[in-house]
Amino acid sequence: MKISFNPCDHFMEVTVAGRLDATWAEPFLDALRNILRDGQHHIRMDAAALEYLSSAGIRSLLQIHRELTAVDGSFKVQRAVPFVSEALRMSGFGQLLDTEETATGDHGRPLPDAASAQVDIQEGMAIETLLLSPTAKLALRRVGGWQPWQPVAAGCCQEMAFPGSRFALGIGAPGSETDGLRQRLGEFVAAAGCVAYLPGDGFEAPDYLLGAQQFVPKLGLLDALICDGEFSHLLRFGPQQPGACLPLSRLTACAMDQLQTDTMGFLMIAEIDGLVGAALSRSPGLIEADTEAGRFPDIRDWLTFSGERAHSTEQALVVGVACRQPDHPVAQWLPPVPSQAGLHCHAHAAVFPFSPLPQGKIDPQQWVRKLFESGGPKAIMHLLEDDRPALGLGQSAFVRGACWCAALDDKEVTEA
Repeated sequence: MKISFNPCDHFMEVTVAGRLDATWAEPFLDALRNILRDGQHHIRMDAAALEYLSSAGIRSLLQIHRELTAVDGSFKVQRAVPFVSEALRMSGFGQLLDTEETATGDHGRPLPDAASAQVDIQEGMAIETLLLSPTAKLALRRVGGWQPWQPVAAGCCQEMAFPGSRFALGIGAPGSETDGLRQRLGEFVAAAGCVAYLPGDGFEAPDYLLGAQQFVPKLGLLDALICDGEFSHLLRFGPQQPGACLPLSRLTACAMDQLQTDTMGFLMIAEIDGLVGAALSRSPGLIEADTEAGRFPDIRDWLTFSGERAHSTEQALVVGVACRQPDHPVAQWLPPVPSQAGLHCHAHAAVFPFSPLPQGKIDPQQWVRKLFESGGPKAIMHLLEDDRPALGLGQSAFVRGACWCAALDDKEVTEA
C-alpha cells in the first residue's frame, strides 16, 4: 500500500493505493493519526487507486472518523472504486463516502474565529490570540505559605474546595490531619472541578478526584496558589516549521504582552516537547526538626528530579502564575526563571496520554474533564528551569496547544 499527502486550503487530501487490509490497517491508522497530531482535523481520502478494503481496513477508517469527529473535524472517502464503496455500504458505513451530492461541498472549514484572531509568528511557532472576555481578571490567593524544608506544624494545613470555576497548584492532599494528611502531602494541580495529586507516601503513581453532581473535590493545603475568575484570552499555538516548539518562558511572556500586564494566571493543555522539573518523593509532613532535607545529599531522599526532558509526545495540563515585575508582591511567591531576567513563574503539570484538541475557541472546563475522564494522570511535576552549565536540561517546552489566561486583579491578591 502507498499513502501520499496533498495539503489543500482547509483540508488534507490523503491518496491511498493498493490494499487496505489487516497488514496495512495499523500503519494506515498511524499515518493518519500523525496528520491529526499535526493539527489537521479535516481529511479527504482519495480511494480511486484503492483496490481492496477488508473489515480490518474498515475498522481503521471508522477509528479515524471517530477521532476526528471528537475534535469537530471531518473524514470522507472520495472517488471510491465500486468494490470499496459497496463494501462500506454493505457494512453499514456508507456515511463515510463523499457522494456526488457532497463532493463539491464542505471539504473542511476554515479555523473558527480565524478572521478575528491575531496571529504572531515567533521562531517557527504560530501563536494565535483569541479574545474571550476582554475585561476579565483573576483573583489570586496564596494559602499556607510553607517555607521549604521546615517542619510542618500541627494544624497548619487549610482545607479548600475546588469547584469548576477555580484553578490552583501547590502542595496538599485529601483528608484531614486525624487520618494522616501530613504523611501524604505532595504536588497537586486543580482545574475544572478536577484535582490531580501526587501522594507523598513513597509511591510515584498520582491519584485524582473528579467532581460530579454534589461532590466537589477538597484538599488540605500546605502551600498553594489559587485563582478564581474568568479568562480574558485564549492563545492557540503550533509549529510552522518542523521541530519548532514553545518554551514555557516565551509562552508566558507572549501571553502577558497580549494581556498588557505584568502578572497573570494561566491554564494550558498542550502536547509536550519535553518537561523539566521535580516532584516530592516524600511528604514534607515527615520532616523533623533535626532533618536536613534541603541539603545535599539528603535532598535526594525527598525530591525526584527529571534526569532528562520527559514525557515527549504526551499531553500536559499546566496550571501556573507568572509575574515579570520583580518588586510586585506576587513575585515574592514565585521562583525566578534564570533565562529571563525579571520573570518569575510557578507552574505544575499533570501528564496525560495525548489527545488532539479542536481548533479555535474551546471550553477549558470541557477539555480538562475529558483528560481526566480518559483515564487519569500519569505523572505530576513542578516545572523548573535547569540552567546548569553544559549539563542543564533547559526548560519545559510544548509543541501545540491551548493556553487560557487573564491578568491578575491587584485588588484581589491576598495571602491567608
